Amino acid sequence: MEKYKFSLNHFIEYTASTGAARRRIIANQQKPNRLLIPWYQLAKSSTKKYLDDVSDLGIIEVANDKLNNRIQTGSKRQLTDRIVSKEALNRFLSFNISMILKQYHYTSIIIPKGEAKIKFGGLEISLSPDLIFYFKLGDKKVYG
Repeated sequence: MEKYKFSLNHFIEYTASTGAARRRIIANQQKPNRLLIPWYQLAKSSTKKYLDDVSDLGIIEVANDKLNNRIQTGSKRQLTDRIVSKEALNRFLSFNISMILKQYHYTSIIIPKGEAKIKFGGLEISLSPDLIFYFKLGDKKVYG
């Protein structure tokens, strides 16, 4: 049996799609576009570090400073990434996640890339959480 690999997001999109959309998703998973550039890399890595230790707000401030001080090459993509990354960091701060997490004793786990996956049949679904944290709420463990 041939094995297929899917990301979790694309698998969910696949299950909700029909016909041509499913064929496009399968084709994109079999031969991914190598030219796609990830967005928000600085914002993403900074929020991941911050969630690992919410007592250090400086992590987000340093990321904001880096974005402010980046030399622009004139690339529209680079300018857009800077704008949306700053917006993402500001929105993240507005959620006051630290206030919520500081109320609970929580543990965070940074997941190495490619480690998490589930398999069933001939399909392997890769999960890409950057960070998992959990805490106890009463006698239940809550994961996020």
